[in-house]
Amino acid sequence: MYIAILMALVGSSLAMADLITFDNIYSGTEYLDIPDGYEGFNWDQFGVIHETFGAGPGYANGVVSGEYAAFNRQAHVATVNDGAFTFDGAWFTSAYDDTLNIGVIGYLGVDEKYNENFSVNKFTPTLWSPSVDVGIDSLQFTSLNNGQHFVMDDMAVTKVPVPGAFLLGFIGLGFAGRQLRRRKTA
Repeated sequence: MYIAILMALVGSSLAMADLITFDNIYSGTEYLDIPDGYEGFNWDQFGVIHETFGAGPGYANGVVSGEYAAFNRQAHVATVNDGAFTFDGAWFTSAYDDTLNIGVIGYLGVDEKYNENFSVNKFTPTLWSPSVDVGIDSLQFTSLNNGQHFVMDDMAVTKVPVPGAFLLGFIGLGFAGRQLRRRKTA
């Protein structure tokens, strides 16, 4: 019985699904760089933009929830990294082009776990997720159309934290409870 309770506690504490909407980072009507630490990740060349600020129609059309979405600043390669996680998908649009090709590479350390391309437009958001469900620690997004902006909203990730001291405490309590039970039956 103790083992079953312990396993339930351990299993439920290892993976935490998150939906990053970009709506709780900024309250202005323009744009802002996404700071490192936002939602537990390091962000490079990503900004958050209000749906009414962008000159291209894809900025407004790319907002799936709330009023804000992320975009690749200055159309640079944009990365998200920190710890172990899986990228479960996100909604994408092109900011300006009728068709935009986006490349996504997932890394675990220096090992490339997937490298996939997909196309989006500026009229309707496209939900995209990698074809493999694998743990990574870095995600790279590239606009493949000569430096065009893409818009991303409602990014779904599953973080896999390293078990902390509280987990070891639960394991210790489980063993202590087992020892007490053995003593009572002896």
